Amino acid sequence: MNGIRVCREDCLGNLLSLRNNQSMVHYKIGEITVPRVHCGPLTVFDSIEHAKRFVHDLYPCHLPPFLHLFTVEFFPSQERLIWSLDKYFCADGSRSYISVSLDLLPPGTILAEWARLVERIDDESTKDK
Repeated sequence: MNGIRVCREDCLGNLLSLRNNQSMVHYKIGEITVPRVHCGPLTVFDSIEHAKRFVHDLYPCHLPPFLHLFTVEFFPSQERLIWSLDKYFCADGSRSYISVSLDLLPPGTILAEWARLVERIDDESTKDK
């Protein structure tokens, strides 16, 4: 399937997921990306309109220069929530999972087993929400 992925670019040019936590993944154009161990699934948007709305909700004034939209190929997940291993330990020494239901994610979010960035979408096309 095809969709849209929002990535952030760090100061070294690495393409990363937006979350800077245990579930953060690195993306490379043309390569398949999968969730980190104890995390999953990945998220993509079903349309550029939903992706732009998501970015606009985070940054209402403008698209920050470090955020980029990409077309992606992906394999849909059957899961109905995303999860990651919590960075904090429980009293018994175990670690818990943090999860969010698909219903609570931004409109147009699709969960994916893997995703491959195909190409960056031209900045001019992303300026309107």
